[in-house]
Amino acid sequence: MAGYHGVYGTAAFTLGNGIDAGDKFAVIFFDNLASGSTTITGDTHYAVVTDPSWVVPGDGDNIQFQSMPSTGDFQQLAGIQASFQVGNVAPVSYLDWASLYFNPTNAPNAQTTANPEGDEFANLFEYAFGLNPLTWSGDHPNVPVTTIASDVGGDYLITEYRRPVSHDGVEVSVEVSTDLELWTGGPLSVQLLSREVVDGDEVVRYRSTLSHQGRLFMRVTVQSQN
Repeated sequence: MAGYHGVYGTAAFTLGNGIDAGDKFAVIFFDNLASGSTTITGDTHYAVVTDPSWVVPGDGDNIQFQSMPSTGDFQQLAGIQASFQVGNVAPVSYLDWASLYFNPTNAPNAQTTANPEGDEFANLFEYAFGLNPLTWSGDHPNVPVTTIASDVGGDYLITEYRRPVSHDGVEVSVEVSTDLELWTGGPLSVQLLSREVVDGDEVVRYRSTLSHQGRLFMRVTVQSQN
């Protein structure tokens, strides 16, 4: 049985094969909507919700649940307070990441602005996207990719990237420009199309709000939050 913040739904218990009326059960919900068969990896954001009074109903009976998005609680409609076991990603700081490649971590090549392997990405960018700062990263699948897609009103730029959720010491932004000098971001310039967590990485897609008429450019920027 699964729940999702702000969404009402149903899920069926199939009695038999080890599931009997009166058995205790729990509800699992995720930061992102999950459906069908879902594998929970060790770094997935999720919550396991249970209460001693929650038992599998008998044949023909049912139990209703309601999510409480304003508080993050998940309660049975009868008002019984559920308990939580929340799975969180252990954060990896820039220094944690740098220590995997540099010794000491205060060496010139270990600085956030350094680019020891000579590709186009500084260390802070490589940290944000889980890259190796000692090897060329231009063809790494995590590197942001921009394409053109047709939609109502014209052609638009689409940028997609993948990065470790645990590398949370940075702010990643997507911006657009018509002249490569003035760059703008935010909802008036770019639209978030999707964000999902896959094997500990967030996979994100943005679209420009301006159609691709004449010159239009899109970029991804990374800023330290420390």
